[in-house]
Amino acid sequence: MNNYHPYYQNYINPYYQNGTSGQRDLSAIELVNPDIIQTREGRIVDYTHFTITDAKGYEKKLNMKGANPRVMPWTRVFVSIAELDGNNNPFIGLASMEVHNVVPYEDYIIVRGYIGWEKNLKARLSIHWMN
Repeated sequence: MNNYHPYYQNYINPYYQNGTSGQRDLSAIELVNPDIIQTREGRIVDYTHFTITDAKGYEKKLNMKGANPRVMPWTRVFVSIAELDGNNNPFIGLASMEVHNVVPYEDYIIVRGYIGWEKNLKARLSIHWMN
């Protein structure tokens, strides 16, 4: 277990509770729907964004059903995060915001990261993907 980051000091890793690096059941993670999703024909690259509210470590299952191009396990996915103000405009606040892991599955994406603040903050996860 890494101790270089405060998130990991009190974090019980649900992935390796049995001492192995095997698969885990992802059905317990809440499915988050996008703020917008537009179907655009004939695209090889597309984008959307999701609004989340969280603090400390987060893990989100992002619903990409209906996306064009379709998100599959081999899809290349890029995610950035930004804090949102009261008008849903991104800005750089005092909290650090990080994206740690991005894993595409069929019609959804798992994103794990850290928001360096004690209370919940609203943030935007911006997603770009290509097949």
